[in-house]
Amino acid sequence: MQSGYNEQITVDNKNGLIIAVDVTQDANDQKQLIPMIEKTQETLQNALNISQEESEQIIQNTDILADNGYSTNQTIHNIYDEGKYSILIPNKQQATQQKDCLKRKSQKQNNNKDGFSKHNMIKDEENYCYICPENKVLPVQQVYPGKYNDRIIYYTHECSKCPSKNICLTNKMTGKVLTDYTSQAKELLAYKFETPHGQKQYKKRMPMVEPRFAYNKYALKYRQYHILGLENAKMQQTLMATAQNIVKIHNLELKEQSKNKILIDLT
Repeated sequence: MQSGYNEQITVDNKNGLIIAVDVTQDANDQKQLIPMIEKTQETLQNALNISQEESEQIIQNTDILADNGYSTNQTIHNIYDEGKYSILIPNKQQATQQKDCLKRKSQKQNNNKDGFSKHNMIKDEENYCYICPENKVLPVQQVYPGKYNDRIIYYTHECSKCPSKNICLTNKMTGKVLTDYTSQAKELLAYKFETPHGQKQYKKRMPMVEPRFAYNKYALKYRQYHILGLENAKMQQTLMATAQNIVKIHNLELKEQSKNKILIDLT
């Protein structure tokens, strides 16, 4: 039997220091957002020697950036209801657009069907419909209320005579069907992500977070844990994060000394 582990880290987006770490055996990140926020708060409380209320205040006044893998209906609903945290998480459509922007031209596949995917259609909020690239209207046809969000079905009967039907539809489809899973909480989160402030903040995430994983794998060749057991894996992850922070702090101090030297030389 082979053990699999899921590494979690929290990184500050100013200096790239790792603030909190954890290791789980969950297959994905969907249940890790709130636990990592709480771990980060605990670390700040201990490191800064402040009260729980003060550490909570710091977290509440900080934008928390996470990728779409942390987004679940229940998590978003709970965060919205409590109103404690300022979260920036892209929905699936926004995450896809972010990834497309980062791809090189050579990495982008020329798939004609992509032009007819939902994120390439215009959503008309006022008239409750989507408009496809061929200017066909897909109105709301069915709504299924759910616990955390509503499932909304859009489709049209105008596809049979469309010149692009062979590109847009598969062999078994007679019409284009789109599905939205929406709620007030998800709509507010999506709107917040699209604001200039949201876009500016979220751009800071990837250059700060992803290199921390890459450094272990490619610079240190640390691709697996060397002691079995979840608690041992957590210990190793903590040691690796501590080592990275020491190197990072050293480099920051050298950078600061270099700045001071330039200032002295100029006077």
